[in-house]
Order: sequence, then C-alpha cells, then structure tokens
Amino acid sequence: MRSAAEHRLVRVMLIVCTATGVCTVAASCGPERGGSSTSGPEPVVLDGIFHDWEGAALLADDPRDAPMSPVDLGAIHARDEPGWLYLSVDMGHEVSAQSLPGTVMILIDADDRRDTGVPRWGLPGVDLVLELSHVADPTSGSRGLGFALRATADDGKAVPPYALDLMAAPTSSARRFELRVARGGSADAGLPALHQRVQILTAYVEAGEALDRTAAASYSFTSLRTGRVADPDLGTEVATRLTRRSGDVRVAQLNVATRSFTSQPGDFARLLAAVEPDVLLLDELPGDIEHADLGHFFEMAPLSSLGRWRFVLGITGGRQRAAVATRLDSIRPIPRLLTLRHPDGAVDSLAAQLPETAHDALAREASQGLSTAGAWIPVGDRDLLFVALDLQSGGWPGSPQDRLRVLQASTVRRAVDAELDRATPAGDGTASRVAVVLGGDLNLVGSSTPLEILSGEAGAQGAALAPVRARRLGERTEATWRNPREWFGPGRLDFVLASVQALEVPQGFVFATEDLPPELLASLGLEADLSARLSDHLVVVADLRPR
Repeated sequence: MRSAAEHRLVRVMLIVCTATGVCTVAASCGPERGGSSTSGPEPVVLDGIFHDWEGAALLADDPRDAPMSPVDLGAIHARDEPGWLYLSVDMGHEVSAQSLPGTVMILIDADDRRDTGVPRWGLPGVDLVLELSHVADPTSGSRGLGFALRATADDGKAVPPYALDLMAAPTSSARRFELRVARGGSADAGLPALHQRVQILTAYVEAGEALDRTAAASYSFTSLRTGRVADPDLGTEVATRLTRRSGDVRVAQLNVATRSFTSQPGDFARLLAAVEPDVLLLDELPGDIEHADLGHFFEMAPLSSLGRWRFVLGITGGRQRAAVATRLDSIRPIPRLLTLRHPDGAVDSLAAQLPETAHDALAREASQGLSTAGAWIPVGDRDLLFVALDLQSGGWPGSPQDRLRVLQASTVRRAVDAELDRATPAGDGTASRVAVVLGGDLNLVGSSTPLEILSGEAGAQGAALAPVRARRLGERTEATWRNPREWFGPGRLDFVLASVQALEVPQGFVFATEDLPPELLASLGLEADLSARLSDHLVVVADLRPR
C-alpha cells in the first residue's frame, strides 16, 4: 500500500508529465542535479569545493608579488555553459570576498573590442566590472560591502549583484572562491551581454590604487549564449526529492526572519507543510512570541493535517528566539538549551579584547543570552538530541561580530557536550544510541571557525557532526539566503549538522518556491513568490536515518 507521500509523488509526476509531454518515473532519488555527465565535463556546482574545475581554462597565474596586500592574486580559471560564465579566483590569503578592505575588480571587455568601453588598469575597452566587496566611496577608507556590477559605458552606476545573478562560494572566508555571472546582460540595469570572445583582467584596488593585478587574458566561450536553460526534468526531480524513503526522518530548518512570522503565520504553515517535515528547527522567531502563539501556529490546517505537533520554545535570545518542534510521538525539553547563557566572565573577557564600539552589543549579549532551543526526540530505538540556534550576523574574519560568533558556537557546543554527558553516563551502554542534529542560521560571513567548533568532537561521547550537503532544487548552488534589495549576494548561511557516526543522510536539499515549475507549484498549492514574501532565508531539508 502506498503512503500519502507516495500517492502525492505519483500525482505530481502525472501533472508534470501532462504539462511537459515527457514522463520519467524514478524508483529512487538518483544523482544530484549537476552531477557528472557522460557527454562532457562535470558541471560546476557553486559550493566552494573545486573538484569540478579540472581542465578549466587558465586565464592567469599571477606570481606572489603583493605580500603586504590583503589580496595577492594567484591563479584565475574560467569555465562556461549556456547562460553562465564561471570564474575561480585565488586570493592568495584567507579573506571574506564580501568584506575586504578594498575591492577585487574583475574587468571584462565584453565584446573583445579595444574601441568600445574604457581603459581600466591596463585593459583597454572594459565594458563590465564585477566588484567583489563593493566600496561605495573609495576615498572613505571603509571596508567593502557585498558585490556589485558596473557598466563602464556612460560612467554606469553600481547595481546590486542580482541584476546578473552574481554570486560566489564559499560564503565564509577562504583563499579560493568560485563565482558565476549571467552572460546575457541586463537591459534594465544597463549591463552589457558577453560576446563569444571576451578579455578579462583581475585587480585588487584600495583607495583608487591597484595593489595587485593579473595580466589580461582572452577567453572564448565553449557554449553559445543561449540564455539559462530550463531543465525539462525539474518537476519530476523535485517531486522525487520531496518524497523520502520509508523509515527516514525529515528535518526542516528555517530562519523565519522575525518580522514576517507574526503577520503571515498561515503562509509559513503552507510553506513548511509542503516539505512534510517530521522535525522543525526554527530560528529568529520574534522575541515577544508566546507559547500559545506558537501552539496556534502548529494548529493551522497545513501543518495539523500532518499530525499532532509538540514543541519547545527557547527563552533566552532577546529579540529573537528559537524552537524545536516535531510530529513524532514525544519531545523532552533540555532546560540548559532553552535558557543558554555564556559562562561567567566569557563576555567580559571578549569585551576586554575589543574596541569600545563593540561593548554595547556585548552587554546585550550577556544580558539576553543565546537564541537556542533543544530537545530529545525518540526516533525508533534511538534518542536524538535536536538543537535550533541563531548566531551573530555581520563582520569579517577577526571582526567583533566574528569573534562573538566564535564565542557563541563554543557556548552552544559546550552545552551540547554537557547534555550528552548527563544523558549517557559512561559505561551504561546507551552512548552508542544517541545522536545530535543541530540546525540554524550560522551567519558564516566571516571565518569558518564557528562551524568547525560546532562540528568538533563532543566531549566524552565523541559525536562529531558534519554539515548536510543540500543544494537548491532549481540550481547548482548551496545558497540558503538571497535578497535582491541587498548588496550581499546569495550565500550559504543556514546549516543542518548531523552526527556522522550515528546517522545516515540519504539526501538534503534547499527548498524555495521560486525554483519550482508552475505545474508543481499548483499541485502543492503554493505561489512562486511565496518564499520571497516570507523570508530572505530558504528552507533547508535533511532526511536522516539512524545507522
């Protein structure tokens, strides 16, 4: 007998087949979108992992000639596919691509003609500039902020990166980044299209001075600029991914972005119910939310139709709080993770190392405590420890915000270790039966140290955690955040981490309604703009199975 989810899969596939004229029935989940292909090189997946760059064209191999500069450019590689130019950039040092002291400028002669465009940093005929760490006023001495695009024709103004879907990975600091930009240009933003052959030069600029730059290089596209190619199998693939294997537990994590949750709870219920989670990890709930308010939310039809929900709501966190909820049989709150505060003296010690401008924020941190929630949820014959959290936003490696994130991650991990030690005393035979699942907005725009701390060995239990690999269903990226009104490009801010020794992860994905084909949206009762209306964060989904 088919489950309700399997019936829905068949129904959705039939809808997709009818609309497209193509019907493919999959017995299981099959390979990830963007996986290896027998007809050509492996497509680039924007995830900050570079195994898919083998054989890419080398545009420049700049020597280490700027040792005192924050950026000492190295190898620059290029790849392409219909609709996209991909670049790999070696920065020479570990940096945050969206918050440099200056700007990495990727200068492009879009039509390979010296008599159009303008000369910039040794490249004649520059038509388009990609700015990594955009500086609005180069004379201000301030750090860059996000990404920008600029046409040089008529002294074009900088526009946010979404005009050409410019993004880079990883979002956290790194030495090497991979990025993409749409080839088709934007008439609305006055940005030129890239012709079949272009010239590219990369420079690092501070206060109007190029501290390092590569030589110019020609690049000829291997594919025609046909625009972004729609995947005719997307609807079937998404329907398949929405259906989990029997016995898997589905965890969904979402930063609800505070403001929208109170005004649009019914829409949040529809969005979350569409992925049919067994466990929900919610962060950035409004600070004044009451237990009864959250109870009413889980009584709304889209969620209540999945079963009876039980939840725990964090108490600390000030203006934003976290929650763990489940439709499984039971939930046991973890008091230390509902009222989590830093160890005595930890915030004062950090404040002593930081400028006075950071002290007010640290005082609030000490007063409000951390935005976390934790609970034990039995899954089969296992007890799983679920934690929802939200870490400090903003900054760059070593900034006050980044150092506070490190402290927050250390405090959360210490609390998780203490709970594991309490629940599984040495020698009682239960240690091998517990596992940890942690999810939330880690805001890794600076160093990756908070993620490394949260993933580390869990005291006596040795429960190492690993981030679940989760791609957006509609594209080959792991971005969980986007906001076209911001200078920051799409990035991976939200994570689900799971115990690698105790849990299998059959699949993970990032769910956004704007990625789904119309036929599938209609079958789910959703609108294409629903995700964007509710939050700038996306739903991260992980299917888990105890080993």
